[in-house]
Amino acid sequence: MENRELDLFLDLSIRKNYPIEALRKNPRELLAVLAMFIAGSKDQSNPTKIDARHFLLGPASWLKAGPGDLLVSCCKGIPKVPFLSYQDLSALVEKRRQEEIQRRREKALSGERKFKESRLDSSKDEEWMQEALLEAKLALKEEEIPIGAVVVSENVIIGRGHNQVIGRSDPTAHAEIQAIRQASSQLKNYRLEDCTLYVTLEPCPMCAGAILNSRISRVVYGATAGDESRVCGSANLLKPRNHRDKPFICSGILSSECRQLLDQFFANQRKCKV
Repeated sequence: MENRELDLFLDLSIRKNYPIEALRKNPRELLAVLAMFIAGSKDQSNPTKIDARHFLLGPASWLKAGPGDLLVSCCKGIPKVPFLSYQDLSALVEKRRQEEIQRRREKALSGERKFKESRLDSSKDEEWMQEALLEAKLALKEEEIPIGAVVVSENVIIGRGHNQVIGRSDPTAHAEIQAIRQASSQLKNYRLEDCTLYVTLEPCPMCAGAILNSRISRVVYGATAGDESRVCGSANLLKPRNHRDKPFICSGILSSECRQLLDQFFANQRKCKV
């Protein structure tokens, strides 16, 4: 059932210990409450104190009033509302309260994220990406896919890494993983809050999981995954709906330079196969 009186009553129900005197100053709100009271009473033409007690103990527990206050306030002109049991009305009230709790929680988290973002310095993104490119060039020399990464905290690099899957015979030895391990060791903490990860290519699913678990606050990557998406291309995994500590994402920093290294590597690979 949907009507203006019910909607207004549910909006009022998120309050606590709301005095009936305040309702009387707003006739529209008072009529909405009385309409819902009468809608659930056994005899809508003659509500009783028992009905009023059940109403005040159930769906209108937020209202500071006595049974007599409701009965005295009843008068002609109260909107006619189809029967709605107090039990069903209480369920609607609880649903509305949970929605309000969730809305406030999301608002608080949004404010918290904006505060965290304001503390992260993005003025040197290109400078730090150049450092990640140096790592990628090391990978290229080692005939690995040229991907490099650095972790920065308070304008200091605390972790470096480049792709060493072949050299280490380790499928987890991606640039991001290497840099995160080194940064965690440096800080002696498995959580890298207020740190920024710079990586030359969009992180893969495995690295996205490591980034979320490490609580890195910001991820900056250069090239977007293209032909090599068989191992990369998962920035959307860094934006889970229910993850409180999801990082801020920035892409496209020095993307041409990052892409050029990758194109060079794969071109060489194709020549070797000919």
